[in-house]
Amino acid sequence: MFDMKTSGCQTSKRTGGGGNYALMAIRVVAMAQQGWAKLKYEPGDYVQEGLIVLLDGRRNAGAALPHDPAATAWVNLADTGNSANITANASSGWRDDGYYFAWNATPSYAQLATATPAMEQATFEFVFGGDWASQTAKNWGPHFISGSGDQKICMGNAETPLWFKADAWTGNASGERSRIDSWSWKQASFTLGAAGEAGLKAYDQGTVKDTRARASAAAGSIPATQWMVGSRLDQILAGRQLTGVMKSVRIYNKALTPEQVAANAAIDAARFDGVMPVTNAVVATAMPGINGAEVPGVYAVDGSHTFTAQATVTVDGATWTCDGHAVETWTDGAWGTPVTNATLSCTVTETEKVRITWLWTGASVTTDGDGNLVIDATAGLAATNTAAVGNVPKVIKTGSGDGFQTAWANGFVGTVDVRGGLLATTHISAFRDAAAYLVAEGATLEFARGCDGNGLQGAFSGAGTVRVSGTGVGTVAGDASAFTGLWQLYAANVNFGTAATPRALNAAATLDVANNGWFRFFADQTVAGLSGVGIDGGVDIASGKTLTVNAADDALFCGRLAGAGTFAKTGNGTLTLSGGGSSVGGVEVRGGVLSLAGRTVWAREGLRALWRFDDEMEIGADTSAGGGARFEEVYAGGNPPAVELVPGLVGKAVRVQCTGTLVGNYLAYTCAGNALPTGASP
Repeated sequence: MFDMKTSGCQTSKRTGGGGNYALMAIRVVAMAQQGWAKLKYEPGDYVQEGLIVLLDGRRNAGAALPHDPAATAWVNLADTGNSANITANASSGWRDDGYYFAWNATPSYAQLATATPAMEQATFEFVFGGDWASQTAKNWGPHFISGSGDQKICMGNAETPLWFKADAWTGNASGERSRIDSWSWKQASFTLGAAGEAGLKAYDQGTVKDTRARASAAAGSIPATQWMVGSRLDQILAGRQLTGVMKSVRIYNKALTPEQVAANAAIDAARFDGVMPVTNAVVATAMPGINGAEVPGVYAVDGSHTFTAQATVTVDGATWTCDGHAVETWTDGAWGTPVTNATLSCTVTETEKVRITWLWTGASVTTDGDGNLVIDATAGLAATNTAAVGNVPKVIKTGSGDGFQTAWANGFVGTVDVRGGLLATTHISAFRDAAAYLVAEGATLEFARGCDGNGLQGAFSGAGTVRVSGTGVGTVAGDASAFTGLWQLYAANVNFGTAATPRALNAAATLDVANNGWFRFFADQTVAGLSGVGIDGGVDIASGKTLTVNAADDALFCGRLAGAGTFAKTGNGTLTLSGGGSSVGGVEVRGGVLSLAGRTVWAREGLRALWRFDDEMEIGADTSAGGGARFEEVYAGGNPPAVELVPGLVGKAVRVQCTGTLVGNYLAYTCAGNALPTGASP
């Protein structure tokens, strides 16, 4: 038997981990000849005194239960009656070692069902997988753990530290917040102790990084709170959204000692990073959810033990084959170069320090009887085709999981048929020359590296989602009029045809700028909706053309309107614009409400815009010499102004909340900074 020491730990990158619900039973093997291997470190090994919240990524369903990749609540192992409910979106979901949070036009977060009792002292610890570059909204920075009254652990931008804004609880000024400069993006601990010197401490992977006085402390100064992970409590916005895997969250109603924090950090390093404090074997997996006989984790080996994997496993109808394993040796505080082996077993002695990674491939990339390439992946799994497609009739994606095409299409001119889940192409020319793209409702076709200058040649149809997430400019060159689903951008630009050959969309289609990028239109176009939280990009309308958003439902659009064309709002819904500057030629409000959400849409100094309000029934016809619509109510705007624009209503033509000047049938104003002063455009 070996004692697990907590000193002298070193970090290394860990791949895989966790396990599939059906395959997670722990097996401790005892053999007279070969010795045994014992799984080390479970949630019960953390400091237990004062623990009120423990969300563990490897034991998300319970301390004695296997990881559940379909869980909709994250069990609080410290109080199973107060678990965290998960709000998911299309991008978020379970990994074997934690929950992946991401902003995808809608938030993803976990929040306790009920509030924990008020506290005077506390400790907050978490383990995270991610980096600053992966954060999708940088205007306010990611929020890791949030409490009431805007008190939270967060970052402002890539240069600022990880800090704990707990001013209301500690009495400290904003410049005296507990903080971690140059944080590792792995593990962090914050202790709120007694008032006075050294009452606040911040730790990075168990090492003290910041110590400062706590100005005040009293019973209940930390109020009862439904703690939230992944966003800001009571203000779930894109700019306060975490992107990455939260692996462990622990909250104590006491301030842990430095020794206790270091002990917890060592357990985190072993469980989530595969650090080798003593002679152990680390078992990992190349495919989340597909494991060998032993659960992924850190093992202590006595004598010797043979770790094994099955030749094939079936999970939710998908068959996976083990191609062998890779072995890395721990030398001089780091993992060595992986050495692959085609066998399904690996013997480790007590004198070795190795990491075994089982190498799995899905047998779900097949060819059917008609010669079609079928990429099948069930929920929680992924299937990847690394070979060139070739000249097959169809590429078919089935199942609700993720499918990937990583090689180019090599002359493929057939049909891309996405029937379920996600099919993503990671090669810039994959599926470029396809004759057709069929995307069923609920399914997604993603061009993960955009498309090159030749554009996408095929005709689009279906009611799913077409997402372009690559860089550069892509062109929809084929017929898109039969596609009634969602067009979505992730840091990409898409032209619908060219000025010479414009491409029209179906009027039932919708647009979403999820994470920056531009949609460009060269013809008159009507769509059923416009939304998106991307602030760098928007819609660009060619001169003499009109983009009409016929929105029946309410929506928020954070992007910009650009181009010399006209933007028109119809339909009964409210479209809220909250983006930055714009140079659109004109805006017409024909139906519903166009709201500026309490902030200036055109904020660039000197920029001018014209607004026209149709009043087809001439309810508010103006008989003055100026002609055009009559403004019955005009309000002075605040700073920033509140602006609400609606078409003619019974008894009034237009309701406006801003300061403007009527020029013909336009309301014209000049934007200077964040003000919206009176002034006519020339």
